This record gives sequence, C-alpha cells and structure tokens, in this order.
Amino acid sequence: MLAAHPEIVDYLRRTLLDANGDHRLLDRLAELAPNQVRQLRDASLASPRHGLAAQVTEILMAQFGQLFLQPSWTGRSSTSAIRESRGSPQGSTPEPG
Repeated sequence: MLAAHPEIVDYLRRTLLDANGDHRLLDRLAELAPNQVRQLRDASLASPRHGLAAQVTEILMAQFGQLFLQPSWTGRSSTSAIRESRGSPQGSTPEPG
C-alpha cells in the first residue's frame, strides 16, 4: 500500500520524525501495538518469552525503520554513484568546477 502512495510515506515521515510536531499519531500507534502483540501471543504467533515492550519496539522499528531509512540509503547510493561517475573517490567531495 505504501509503495503505491508515496504521499502517505512523506506524511508519516514528517509526522513521526518532527521533534516539534504533533505526536498524536505516534502516541496512538504506541497504544495499539501492545494490544496487537497480545493478540499475536494469544494466537501463538509471537513468543511470550520476550518482554512486551521489547516486542512492541521491535515491531515499530521493523515497520518504520525501512520506511524512514530508505530515502537516506537511496540518497547515499545516488551520491556515491555520482562521485564514481566523476572519478572522485568515495567519501570525498568533488572540487567545484
């Protein structure tokens, strides 16, 4: 769903990562996640041996980690490709022309 709607990804990124923004969405997700983990445990789909907080954190990081890191990774890959195409060693900045 998110791949087909990049505007939602941008909204989530802005809403969840803005230190001064409205965090109601993040608060609501943090409220819902423990209930989801409990349901997964009841259905024997999540281990009860791990702490609830650890599982909630793992779920949120898995879901949002790729979403938020992808632009950074893509940007880094693009920057590396540009440097290589200009003959600049990776990690250096090309001299202004």
